[in-house]
Amino acid sequence: MSKATEDRVSPYLEAIKNLSPLIAQHRQSSDRDRHINQNVYNKLADAGLFRLWLPKSLGGPELSPIEFLTVVEAIAALDGAVGWLVGNGGGMSRAGGYLPETTARKLFADTQAFVASSTAAVGKALSEDGGFRITGKWYFASGATPFGPSACRRSIARSRNGFRRCAQVPAALVHPAHDHLCGRKRPLTPEPLTDKPRWSALNLEGVVFP
Repeated sequence: MSKATEDRVSPYLEAIKNLSPLIAQHRQSSDRDRHINQNVYNKLADAGLFRLWLPKSLGGPELSPIEFLTVVEAIAALDGAVGWLVGNGGGMSRAGGYLPETTARKLFADTQAFVASSTAAVGKALSEDGGFRITGKWYFASGATPFGPSACRRSIARSRNGFRRCAQVPAALVHPAHDHLCGRKRPLTPEPLTDKPRWSALNLEGVVFP
């Protein structure tokens, strides 16, 4: 690891080391409750672990791929589910670079902001009033539990002409269905799943965005 890389990742590695007892303390309850403990989430956010790829122009560290993976590897070594959440949340903070600057700054002004992403093009994007009306159900989105008001959902929809549209939708306009499973996987089972919890689905009904 180069000196420059070490200098950039060391604050995150130190924060992870300090979070180790808290993560261990809540591991069993997170498994039981099927989502990351709220206090653990808050501390991860406070440490900047959901902003690892946020552009420098927006106040983020914009880590390199190697730096990013170094941080994610360290947190995943403590708890795989927490590592999954940091990998997804920290990685999807790059969405700030694709948004209008005023929108991105408003979103990431909240240090608790988390971008939950679903990249399956299973929704519909219909042109309407200078924008698009997005409707659909996304069956998988890591970090779908609505932790904070500034969290948003990044979903893919297909328009009539076949083009795929990437929508950044405020969390308040998205309705998670079923149990909230944030980074925790239930064991695979051959039994019917009709009476068992399922992964969170994101339902978007009539959301219009420019």
